[in-house]
Amino acid sequence: MNSRVKTARMNFVRKNIDPSTLKGTTYTPGVTVIGCCTVDEAMHGPKWWLTGDWEWRSAIFREWCEKYGVAYYSDCREDFFISKGIDKAVAEGKKFVVVEDLS
Repeated sequence: MNSRVKTARMNFVRKNIDPSTLKGTTYTPGVTVIGCCTVDEAMHGPKWWLTGDWEWRSAIFREWCEKYGVAYYSDCREDFFISKGIDKAVAEGKKFVVVEDLS
């Protein structure tokens, strides 16, 4: 990817998205669960899968999680449970968790 394209993509990405403004479900311990596609769409627009390679989007996502104190939980379908994501957020002292079913 040439530097002009990379710069244009970086300028398009919305990284200052407060997780409390995203659609999610809040569960009893006070943790809000947000789907990974919701975050991708908020950052990159409705066709987020066209905005760069996976490593590039992942790096931006990790920065966002760190900046806003958001936990991330993913697992294969057989082992994926929202409760595991909630438990991870609670263990890390975070109020938000982004979840991803890897299947």
